[in-house]
Amino acid sequence: MINVVFLLLVFLLVAARLAPPTADAPQPPVLAPEAIGPEADGFAPVTIDRAGRAAWMGIAGPEALVAAAGACAAGCAGAPLRIVADRDAPAAALARALGALRAAGAQEVTLRVMPR
Repeated sequence: MINVVFLLLVFLLVAARLAPPTADAPQPPVLAPEAIGPEADGFAPVTIDRAGRAAWMGIAGPEALVAAAGACAAGCAGAPLRIVADRDAPAAALARALGALRAAGAQEVTLRVMPR
């Protein structure tokens, strides 16, 4: 019985082909560079560049995250804080940014990705 199962497994492995990813495979949300601007409520997003540096309203570095979280807590009216990241930004930089935003009091964050 084990031999039959093994032969079926080998047959299926040999006969099967791996299908290439389809066009309808899930992709991260992508924004065009000109779409980065204030949201409908006038609140600008935090941006993270390819090197992992955060910026918001002309402030760069960790101070930008603290300032954005504080301003959003005061004036977002329940809307989530938006992060727009470069597609090639390091995941560790995004994790640090999310941790800093949480520590600064951000309750909800959305992430958008820039195209290449």
